[in-house]
Formats: sequence, structure tokens, C-alpha cells
Amino acid sequence: MHPEVGEIEFDGQALITEDKSQALLILTAASRTEAADKLALLRVLGQEQFTS
Repeated sequence: MHPEVGEIEFDGQALITEDKSQALLILTAASRTEAADKLALLRVLGQEQFTS
């Protein structure tokens, strides 16, 4: 749960080395979805903190 945009739904894939000593987790949002829009917004917001 992201504090600024809420829940973001991702597709995930894990790539694991043969000896299982390392793993790469790839998370993506499907294009033209609410999740993709939220990620685009986060790129604009960056590291800014908003208070109410």
C-alpha cells in the first residue's frame, strides 16, 4: 500500500539461478490500467512528501 496513491496491482515474475542462490523479482503494471496510471503519477511526485 503506497501512502500517496494507495494499492497498486502488479504482475510478477521471479527469475532464479540454477543453484537458487540469487533471485530477480520483476514487477510490472499492465499498460492502460489504473496501476500504470498510478506508477506514472509516482514518477512525477518523486520523493516529495505531502502533509495535510
